[in-house]
Amino acid sequence: MFTDDRSGSMTVEFIAMVPIIVVALTFGFEFGRALWAYDVVSRDVRAAVRFLSRANPYDATRQGQATNVAKTGSPSGTTNHFPWTAGATVGYSETAFTSAQYNVNGFVITATANVPITLSFLSMFNSFTGASVGTGYTLVVSDQARWIGN
Repeated sequence: MFTDDRSGSMTVEFIAMVPIIVVALTFGFEFGRALWAYDVVSRDVRAAVRFLSRANPYDATRQGQATNVAKTGSPSGTTNHFPWTAGATVGYSETAFTSAQYNVNGFVITATANVPITLSFLSMFNSFTGASVGTGYTLVVSDQARWIGN
């Protein structure tokens, strides 16, 4: 009697698969957001080190302008094309090279950005499931360029 009744079998399979599909979609969406954020931050750091390699890298004003280029896209800092968080930092360092390595003496300028990001869908996933998946990460992006002077 009960072995021949299959009217609810599709519902049971659907209910069993819904959490797996939701988790897969959530992780896929968050991975896409994290990859997008990494791409934007790496382009911003590349623009900042390019800006600083064409200016005097020892000038504190130029370093501030390069940080504005990284965070907002302009040296003045008036635009905002990516929502960098308040804890984001951009640091600069120089390493000398000699004419024995290249044709002229100069420096390799390195810009490194530390940008904390929060994956909001994972925190929502944690609240629904009671899981303890980490939601806060720090993107560390670095780029280099040569500066040989004026």
